[in-house]
Amino acid sequence: MIAALTRPVPFALGGLGAFLLELGFAWYPETGRALWRRRSVRVAGTLVVGVVGPAVAWAAATTETALWVLAALAGGLAGYAVLAVVIVTDLVLPPEQWF
Repeated sequence: MIAALTRPVPFALGGLGAFLLELGFAWYPETGRALWRRRSVRVAGTLVVGVVGPAVAWAAATTETALWVLAALAGGLAGYAVLAVVIVTDLVLPPEQWF
């Protein structure tokens, strides 16, 4: 099961999606901060990752589709974890200093 969650293409796309989302927030920091201050945005983001994604995988017509969705979610979460580690350890500047 773990090997299925690390399928290269959906896992990489999930990680890339996380990075691109963070890149967008870094490019428009005021907009990102304003959005993230809204409780509804924080709750919706949590629900999408914690509930909607797994529900889509569960309801998928095939096991292949379900594993693809779960691998993309795992890649996105791993991407955010790696980004957090490299920022906290000062290997990369914080996003507000990228541009």
